Amino acid sequence: MGVINNILNQVFGRLKVIRYNAEVSKIKGRACWDCECECGNIITVTGNSLLTGNTRSCGCLHSEQLKERNFRDITGMKIDMLTALRYDFEAYEKTGRTYWICRCECGNIKSISLDYLMSSNTSCHSCGCMTIQSMSKSNSKRNEIRILEDFGYAEVWFNKDGDGFFKCDIEDLDVIRKYCWHKSLGYACTHIRDNENKIHSVRAHRVILSKYYSEEEMKDKVVDHRNHDILDNRKDNTRLCTTSENMINRRPYSNTGEKYISYLEKLDKYRFSFNKHTKSFKTKLDAINYRDEYLKQHPNEFRYNRSEDINISRNQNKIIYPFYDIITGLPIKRNIIKPFIEIDNNNIDGL
Repeated sequence: MGVINNILNQVFGRLKVIRYNAEVSKIKGRACWDCECECGNIITVTGNSLLTGNTRSCGCLHSEQLKERNFRDITGMKIDMLTALRYDFEAYEKTGRTYWICRCECGNIKSISLDYLMSSNTSCHSCGCMTIQSMSKSNSKRNEIRILEDFGYAEVWFNKDGDGFFKCDIEDLDVIRKYCWHKSLGYACTHIRDNENKIHSVRAHRVILSKYYSEEEMKDKVVDHRNHDILDNRKDNTRLCTTSENMINRRPYSNTGEKYISYLEKLDKYRFSFNKHTKSFKTKLDAINYRDEYLKQHPNEFRYNRSEDINISRNQNKIIYPFYDIITGLPIKRNIIKPFIEIDNNNIDGL
């Protein structure tokens, strides 16, 4: 470090040099000075930044300039349902963005960003009440419901053509009729507003089960569909469970024709895998014997049952029966056209 220019007690913009900081100067390898800003803050600045004018305040000058640059007086301006009352300084200090306190025609007073107020992509600017009203109108649209009393369930058809329908028990139609249902990611969904006026997408199986379980009981739980048909929301087909239990009821991968047993070609071994338990064997027969003994000792109600696994293609009005090859044990799909007919799962093996 060369010769140090003595700038003690000099003023640069809003900063007054109060002392030389030897510790920071040694670390940075250049002369550093402690300065007091007009706003009261004390910062450490290099002498070069002060002499060149690059640093003139602790940062408050930049904030004020930015505020002036972004400020646009819209006091009293009416934008659709909103009337600007005053500038929100607190919101600006927290976010660095321009906010205005506005009164909505519904009576609510809310802090709203200038970007939203000036946006042309919004059809009607409001405090959020118009979004809630539009959702209420959407939920007021009713789905077509076909009650099949002979089979003991109802079909709730989606309003969009080609999306098909979902099943529910007849006694659950009281909660189903409250909402308008649509198909999302393969599930039957609706929009529900909570106590804080926030809108959430909720699936039909959770709406139905909330009728029979408390909020605490459903917390951190998922819903498992026994027959793998996520649009079959009858109580006999749905059950609350943990995520790990739900994973147990997945279709087991097998390249040997034996459930839960796979052949590892690189190791030349047969592996039994169920849930998180795995074990390898040299012969297929040893793996089968171990599997049978293990499943007897560890019964699990969530274990995959292929007799319950029925895939329904509603758009084509086809029912797909699961047939299995006698030799390999692998599933063979055969389409039989029987529109809108329920299958008795108890007699599926006889088909």
